[in-house]
Amino acid sequence: MSYGSEFWSAEALVDSGSPLSLFTRNVANGLRLPFSSALDHTTVEVLGEVHEVFKFPVTLALDPPGDEMSWNTYGWFFRSHPEWSLPVSAILGGEGFFDRWKVIFVLQKGYFTVESRLTD
Repeated sequence: MSYGSEFWSAEALVDSGSPLSLFTRNVANGLRLPFSSALDHTTVEVLGEVHEVFKFPVTLALDPPGDEMSWNTYGWFFRSHPEWSLPVSAILGGEGFFDRWKVIFVLQKGYFTVESRLTD
């Protein structure tokens, strides 16, 4: 992902139940986000705790074998350090991921596809 001239790689959990795409403070630090310049802020509940998050325009990218898919969107970043019990630095949710991509899971065959929601 990128913000301005800063780049950061992070593993993410895709969560269709999350209304926002959320990123940890470590990602915010890596992108050198100026929290005083955030476009907006709100509170979210993660694992039973309420935290304030801040909105920034970012470019996200998926890097599947043989192809990179990138798009401009908004990410919401924690200023605090929430104690996640997840081994990821990001949760990709409604705004920022599912508003751009359609994910189809085929459990019986053990694969999934990611397709653009945009039409040419």
